[in-house]
Amino acid sequence: MSTNGTDFQSVTSPITIIQGNASNSVIIVEDNVNSDSAVLQTGFYNRTAIIQFGNDKISILRQPGLFNRAMIIQVASTEQAVQTLDALQGEGPDATNFLFKMQTSINDSHPIAQQFGNLSLDQAGTVAQNFIFAPEVSRVNVGLLEDISLHFTSVLENRLDQQRSGFCMDQQPLALGADGAGSAVKRDPVCSSGPFFATLSYGQADRDSALGALGYEQRIRSATLGADFRINPMSQWGIAVNFANSDSDIHQGLGSVDATSYQIGGFGSFSQSQYYLDLIATLGTVDFSSNRFSGATRVSADTDGWSYTGRLQGGYLFEQDNLRFGPFLTARYAKGSVDAYWEKGSPLLTQGIDEQDRESFVASLGAAIDRQDTLGGYPIRSYLKLELERDFGIGGEDTVESRFSFSPDFVVTTPLDDVAKETYGRISGGLSLMLNRQAQFSLAGMTLVGADQVDRYNLYGQLSVAF
Repeated sequence: MSTNGTDFQSVTSPITIIQGNASNSVIIVEDNVNSDSAVLQTGFYNRTAIIQFGNDKISILRQPGLFNRAMIIQVASTEQAVQTLDALQGEGPDATNFLFKMQTSINDSHPIAQQFGNLSLDQAGTVAQNFIFAPEVSRVNVGLLEDISLHFTSVLENRLDQQRSGFCMDQQPLALGADGAGSAVKRDPVCSSGPFFATLSYGQADRDSALGALGYEQRIRSATLGADFRINPMSQWGIAVNFANSDSDIHQGLGSVDATSYQIGGFGSFSQSQYYLDLIATLGTVDFSSNRFSGATRVSADTDGWSYTGRLQGGYLFEQDNLRFGPFLTARYAKGSVDAYWEKGSPLLTQGIDEQDRESFVASLGAAIDRQDTLGGYPIRSYLKLELERDFGIGGEDTVESRFSFSPDFVVTTPLDDVAKETYGRISGGLSLMLNRQAQFSLAGMTLVGADQVDRYNLYGQLSVAF
């Protein structure tokens, strides 16, 4: 038996479970001469899976809540076995119920009943756990998609912060020629950055489970190639391509997801006096490959997704010798979609998931500081940004729908609350070292502080070159 996602524990029949939390789950797998289970769940969201083997069996279920999901399977070992099943779920126009019940025997010829009858106890536990939690993996891929797209956006943000225009001799005065006339002097290469850059980055996102949505831990590895050029003394624009690969572990042991993404981004910065405005836009596709369980119970799936992001940052910088500091405002929008798909594997475990969308809008108020020094005779520049971000919680859905392969004609409706309004901190910073007149090396990082739903951090290593 397992309750609310805890490890299985051995109990003696008869089993009586009463749960009154907002969200409840019970898994019972029995193989006794007499199996007797009774479950009462009075919460908002209730899930029960009971699989009974052996001779005489009794299952009683009451789920008077608004969202109820239950599976009761009784497998008789002899023709004389007594099987009693009594289940009632929420009534009324607001109740959403899914009840799959089957009374069968070990020699039943029906394909689905036969598979239930041939389950070992361990396999029955896997099937029951899958019934409870599988519909809640529906939102995992769109969360992974958002993390991957925001990782690339942060890489480009760091590039703009590292190469902030107007810092080092951008307004270098004209030199006088022999005739006394002014002649333009090329900007000192030591103060310039190479227009071509390559970035290797690592990111991690840990998203907590929420109502109707399992959390996960994702590890992102990416490579970015790009170039940016100064169009005039006031503006600098660039383009970059990104390749990323990630692996993720889903909570409750519900498997893993590997993702491969390809993205392209445009970015630029415009400055006027001590004011500046940064712009970033990205577009990308992601291929997902997921697996859960192993051996005869292995489930796999493949699907695709796409995403785009846009980010603006505007600010003002005060200057004091080699130090600059000032306030800034940002706004960021992200949207992604993952195609519908059916899983492959045992029909007792697989499901079909509808197309999923996710969007977010985040604004922030922050302060930035950067400084230029020398280290062993080499110019070195560092920056630090402190932000207070506000996620406005847009794009939330009330429910998500899926279908089990053993009952494809009936929709499983799961309540959803994976989007929330929250305010948290964000810290980013880095340093860049001019190796010579043609090469510059940079290190940087970013982390969220105090976010309730997701912990996220990124690390970047970048090499810029000029030819």
